Amino acid sequence: MRMIPKRIANGVIILIILEQRFSKLFSYNMFRPNRDKSNDWQVSPSTLLPFLTMPERKIALYVSSSAVTPECQAQIHHDFDTAPSVSGGQASPGWIEFVPESKTWSVGLSPEAIHTKHSEQFVPRYPRRPVIILDERTARDGSVLVVSPVVNEQTNQFEYSDLRFVSRRVPDAAMNLVIGNQTLAEYKYHVDEDGVWRWFKNSTVPNPDT
Repeated sequence: MRMIPKRIANGVIILIILEQRFSKLFSYNMFRPNRDKSNDWQVSPSTLLPFLTMPERKIALYVSSSAVTPECQAQIHHDFDTAPSVSGGQASPGWIEFVPESKTWSVGLSPEAIHTKHSEQFVPRYPRRPVIILDERTARDGSVLVVSPVVNEQTNQFEYSDLRFVSRRVPDAAMNLVIGNQTLAEYKYHVDEDGVWRWFKNSTVPNPDT
């Protein structure tokens, strides 16, 4: 009998574990839009899986402007750590973390440049997407930039994409982006006039922050 190479066997085992962990979540199609004229959103927190925990890899957090004071950083990090999941699950303190020593090089860089360096030096320690950035506007209004490139189907290359969120909704959005349940393009349909995403328009589920 021909033996299967160890690296292939390990890969199959990992795929089986991932399939078992996320198959039910995908079947519930969390936050997928109902594409009718009402543009309502099919969100059913009671049917989601509260036993699912955040993925093991943490989400990278960077600062791109010296205007973001330590006090501002601490407040936003507190929002990340204490915001409950819209599915009714518990908050996940520490899941979004500052990349160690990143402030020595990230301040002054554009979001695209930060993500490029992140992809080159900090993947797979962190997921390639999303990346969370506190920038100059964060210092003014507390909104947070979420970077989540998408793959161009023609070139098979990642293309830069970002969107602003209120800080307390970032953990849920990051989860959806990590598992591929949603893209930033879908969130962009629901931004407010100031370009910040706060909640789904016309959703029958109330915004948990209001």
